[in-house]
Amino acid sequence: CSWLLREWKGPRTKDDLRAYFILVQNPQYSSSSTFVIYAHLLRQIAALSEADHHFLVHWLKKLSTFWRFKQLAPHPQFISHSPVPAVMSFSLTKCSWWIYAANSVSSPPIMPFTDFYNITLDHMDFMEEYRTWQNYGNSNRFSFCQFPFILSTVVKKAIIQKDSEQQMISQARQSLVSKVSRRQRVDMNLLFLNIKVRRAQLLTDSLDELTRKRCDLKKKLKVTFVGEAGLDMGGLTKEWFLLLVRQIFHTDYGMFTYMKDSRCHWFSSWKCDNYSEFQLVGT
Repeated sequence: CSWLLREWKGPRTKDDLRAYFILVQNPQYSSSSTFVIYAHLLRQIAALSEADHHFLVHWLKKLSTFWRFKQLAPHPQFISHSPVPAVMSFSLTKCSWWIYAANSVSSPPIMPFTDFYNITLDHMDFMEEYRTWQNYGNSNRFSFCQFPFILSTVVKKAIIQKDSEQQMISQARQSLVSKVSRRQRVDMNLLFLNIKVRRAQLLTDSLDELTRKRCDLKKKLKVTFVGEAGLDMGGLTKEWFLLLVRQIFHTDYGMFTYMKDSRCHWFSSWKCDNYSEFQLVGT
């Protein structure tokens, strides 16, 4: 099968695909001494057509045993040892995709989805990866964000948090530039999502404020309790969140039901007269 590893861009036969399927299951590829050969094999598989990849996914679904299926998952250290990271990392992640796809359509999944996480990526410059993905998403430039299933929860959480902060800054800057361009007086409050609520009507006021100020939802939140003096330096916002969550999830309010078996809250079966309140929870 050595001829399969030669550079060749022509169409592959079904026998070629079977050979690839057998080769990629070689357990010796878990050793770093074989990474060069392994990388070349993955690059060949990554270059296959979409139809050929669907064949591989179909065959992969038939590997019912966990250990056999897990053996196919590319070694996580492969990326850090790869001599040409940009090229080989693309091959690795693209080949991981059809393993992930086969696992996703299996019922139940053969492998936990967390087994696809590559924790070696937790130490990369993930925001640079994210910017690359945003700016060159439709080009041939590679970014790990194209394949989110290999990113751990740590990376995903950090990306979402950083992106949210950047959107807050961008939204505030746009409001400021708009005022200045029209030669209007600049009020620093326009840089924030300012909401005023009464403690006695916390949920209703919060819903009304967020509904009226939807265009400011990406700005930094600042909370004021009506009739109370004080500047929100973060403490009032935390208190508002705490009180709001307590009221929303309280069993007497009826929006959610506590499930003792799973120790989680779920939507109440009878609280369906005001979906805007559920929208507030999502906001």
